[in-house]
Amino acid sequence: MSSGLNLFPQTSSPATLLDPKKSKRKRGVIALLLSILQPGLGQIYNGEPAKAIVYYLFWGALLVLCRALGVWNRFPGFVVFITLSGGTSLYMIIQATRAGFQQKLESKSPQGSRVTAIVAIALAIVVFIANGSGFIFDRVIAIRGFTTPSVSMSPTIRLGDRIVANMQTYNKTPPNRGDVVLFLFAPTDAMLVKRVAGIAGDTIEIHQDKVIRNGVPLQEPYLLPPDPADDSSGSESGPKTVPEGEFYLIGDNRRNSYDSRSFGTVNLSQIRGKALFVYWSTDPSRIGRPIQ
Repeated sequence: MSSGLNLFPQTSSPATLLDPKKSKRKRGVIALLLSILQPGLGQIYNGEPAKAIVYYLFWGALLVLCRALGVWNRFPGFVVFITLSGGTSLYMIIQATRAGFQQKLESKSPQGSRVTAIVAIALAIVVFIANGSGFIFDRVIAIRGFTTPSVSMSPTIRLGDRIVANMQTYNKTPPNRGDVVLFLFAPTDAMLVKRVAGIAGDTIEIHQDKVIRNGVPLQEPYLLPPDPADDSSGSESGPKTVPEGEFYLIGDNRRNSYDSRSFGTVNLSQIRGKALFVYWSTDPSRIGRPIQ
């Protein structure tokens, strides 16, 4: 006979103890963190693999098109690329986060087939490895931003200017006379930027800050105008014949530049890239200016 006393009261099932709001918040936070790690992962986590596939295919097509057209070698193209790539990545982060916060506790079956999910995960792994190894930035995009810490290339590149350089320009063809190049200065492993004054076989000498190549004074419109108050004769150097595989590099600010006049010619193996344009400067009128 029952006494009416329940010695073993029935407990609620684990599912009923879960707070739906906390569950949504957890999913939203996880989707946000995954998306920050790599856009597209949040969509896969939320059961929307098709959206991740579209994003990865769009990103791949954008890279191929921009590389084929050399879009990022010019400031307008660079801005368009940054806007498109950054904008789509931001959209993916926001969309995944919102979807994570809005999903119900017991969500329905994930959108898309099993094959779609597998394809999305495979693409995510490939993109993650490519980004982590530097393949995309080193081999595909191959552009880098640098800050100028000196006045040695003034007025072409001023102190504090931020410039973009293409680090693959000289993979197959050597620099030309007049190119503004970035090179690795061997004694310190510092990246310096100078102008190519002479290539193999050229005889270079400097007379009153002017470059004389093979006996002919160069027209150099990029130099600072003479200072009427300065009555010194300027720098003198040479003549020197540039050896095979070497380059004579010099700064545009002849009186304040550490260059081939001091450390000699630079080997092709030390040259890393070509300066393209100024992407940021304290002088707004210089933003987007090509480096020539």
